[in-house]
Amino acid sequence: RGLGRALLSWMEGRGRQALVESGRDHLPARLAVLLDENARDHRRVYAAAGFSPVRWYTDLQRDLSLPLPAAEPPQFVRIHPWDPALAEEARLAHNDAFEGHWNEEPATPERWARTTGGIDPGTSFLAVSDDDGPGPVVGYLLSSLPEQNWPVAGYAYARTDLHGVRRAARGRGLAAALLATAMAAYRGREMAYARLTVDAAHPSGAFGM
Repeated sequence: RGLGRALLSWMEGRGRQALVESGRDHLPARLAVLLDENARDHRRVYAAAGFSPVRWYTDLQRDLSLPLPAAEPPQFVRIHPWDPALAEEARLAHNDAFEGHWNEEPATPERWARTTGGIDPGTSFLAVSDDDGPGPVVGYLLSSLPEQNWPVAGYAYARTDLHGVRRAARGRGLAAALLATAMAAYRGREMAYARLTVDAAHPSGAFGM
């Protein structure tokens, strides 16, 4: 009966107002929406309003009952559980890791505080380097345990929400070591699966890793 189209029209108009009210008229602006590929009714409504696919993200899942990969961090790098005292260093590492990525902008301290406020500290990790460099934190992996979703899924799972390595520290297996460390921690918490979402066109090859 056109209710979906009416709501979308209101959303688009309000989105344009919000962009104007933000005062960022010197920046390129766009309205974006994230849709499940299987949500065909939603896709038709948005396509009729002029939205089109520009990027694809893939949800990945790993059975934790299977043998886990053995991935050691590179020399002079230690992986240890999340430390709030290093939250600012982790934010700087995140901004370095995602600089230039599509649809990413630097995380402000306020936004980073909101992001890290919802993580599970026992399954989130920092990679700290003993080498002289841009900062002590050279990589990180932030996890959540979405218990509210377990009854719907039919099993318990942990989710890797953010995972990054500073550009200067790449190519030495640190990203894989962080992921392996997190999966072992997930298994220790009796999670059945590990999940994450990855940009299918990630410029640093995250999808393949």
